[in-house]
Amino acid sequence: MRTGKYNGWANWHTWNVMLWINNDEGLYLATEEFASYPQKFTAERVEEFVRELLPSGTHDMRSPEDMSLVDWSEVAWTFNEDYGDSIW
Repeated sequence: MRTGKYNGWANWHTWNVMLWINNDEGLYLATEEFASYPQKFTAERVEEFVRELLPSGTHDMRSPEDMSLVDWSEVAWTFNEDYGDSIW
């Protein structure tokens, strides 16, 4: 299992989820639509959304349980930074 910081992210799993969201057109567009709702992103809200998009995890993960290793707070913070100005 990969642990520790990875490419500036909390860990490999967080980096990998964000890599897929930012580089897969369908996931990116779904995230933009999700971001259009005028609410701040919380770790719980983002986790629920991403798990709906990727119920089995990313193609690079060994199992769906690897999604529990994602730092959802960091993903929520990133969504708020990336999309916050456009929705509030």
